[in-house]
Formats: sequence, C-alpha cells, structure tokens
Amino acid sequence: MSKTLSFPKYMEQDIYKNHCVYFHVRKSNASDTSENAKNAFLSKDDYKNSMNNADTLLTICLPIPNILNDNQSHSWDLSISPIGTIGKSIEGIDIGKMAGAGISKLAGKIGGKIGSLASKLGENLPGYTAGDALGYFSNAAGMRKPLTDPGYFQNYSGSTPRSFGMTFDLIPENAEDAKNLLTLLMSFKKFTSPKSTIDGVSLLAPYFWDVDFGNAAIDETMNIKGMVITSVEINYIADGNAQFFSSGIPKHIQLSLSMSERRMMTMEDYEQTMVDE
Repeated sequence: MSKTLSFPKYMEQDIYKNHCVYFHVRKSNASDTSENAKNAFLSKDDYKNSMNNADTLLTICLPIPNILNDNQSHSWDLSISPIGTIGKSIEGIDIGKMAGAGISKLAGKIGGKIGSLASKLGENLPGYTAGDALGYFSNAAGMRKPLTDPGYFQNYSGSTPRSFGMTFDLIPENAEDAKNLLTLLMSFKKFTSPKSTIDGVSLLAPYFWDVDFGNAAIDETMNIKGMVITSVEINYIADGNAQFFSSGIPKHIQLSLSMSERRMMTMEDYEQTMVDE
C-alpha cells in the first residue's frame, strides 16, 4: 500500500474529502521498453486504462487550491482562398521589373534599351507594386480602388493536450505541521525530477501523475488522468514578510504547479456531457 502525505494532517479524515485534491505518483509495471512502446499505439479506450497496470508510489493530499485552471488550445489560422492568393500575387508584382521585362520582349534591341531605362526607373521605386500603383491612380482619379477579395477563412491546424495550473497557499498551524509541509514539498521536487543513470551519462524521465478531486463535480469536469508536472514553483515568503517558526521553517508558503496531459482530449472524451451535437 502506497504512502500518503497530507497537509494539513487532518485532511486525511473522510469528513474533509470533498475539500481535497490528491496527487498520485504512478510507476508503470511494464517489464521492458518494448511493452512501454506498445502503449503509444493503444486505442483511446485502452489508453485510458493503460495506467491501471501501474503502481502508486506516493499520494499527496492538499486542500483545494486557491487558483485552479484548465486550458486546451485549438489552432485556427487565418488563411486566404486560392483566388485571393492569385490576386495578391498579381497585386504584388514589382512594376519596375514588369515594365522592363515586357518592353524588352516587345521592342527587340531598341525596346531592350527602353526596357533597361524602365527597369532603372523601377529601381528608384523599390518594392512599389502593381497594387500600390492601382491605389495611387484610383486616388488621383477620385475612384474607389478595386481589390481582389482575399476570401479569408479560418483554417483548423490542430489542437494540443490540455494544460493545468494550481496555486496553493499553505499556512502551517504549528512547527510540526510546518515540518510535515517541507517533507511534502520535497516529495513534489523529487518525483517531478529526472533520475540520473549510468553514472550520470543518461537520464530517466520523471514519473507520470494522476490527479483526483474529492469533490466529484470538479473531478468529473476536469478529469485529469495521465499527466506530467512541468513546473514546481515555491514561494517561501508568500505574504511578503519573513516570518518563521523557531526551527527556521517559513510560516506561509505558496506552491504553484503547472501540468500537461500526455494525450490530447477529443470530443469522444466528453460524451457524458448533457449537450448533444
């Protein structure tokens, strides 16, 4: 049975369950790397259960955080239609180069000289395009400039796994509580760090984590399973005043965690919602 660290200590009592968040350090029971590799190609249903065959090395229990957020990003790029792309290409033609090349081709040797002159004239207008010229002449004539409709549309280019943020204000009630808190914080540092192997030549990645909320409504909505902790930030003087117990342990510590899922959530993961397509 895995060990549980709780802060405050009384949070282990069942009456406080709805006010708790549980962090589980998970270690796969796969016997070799080939078995681990298979997990990368499991179906979604199998993936959800892939960590069931894992040991819980440690559970950390904390009160519901002061800040709790859940974010999933979807990439939509503003793109231009094929016709709009062609139109912009025409409008972007360098008129100096266009004039020189055209006149040279039509007028032979004489035209080549005229074309060379036109090209030199164009060199004095670097980057001056056909669209610029059209705008100038339309303005001079008091006309509204015609323009190819770009045909803008939102082009979906992918989604990313969800990210999570939690911030806890942890205030020990006494020196013993404070010592227990430091042990808990050191455990977060330990199990979110890589392991050095082969005399420091290589590293093993940190462990994966699962997160459960005692509050069933929050737990079902957030559904944080199979994730990594990407950042552990600890502010040892969170209230702005350097207040310590006689042992030197701070009286107010703020813990901020950043997390990310191992797999991207899709519509099928939200099939239990009350809103249909």
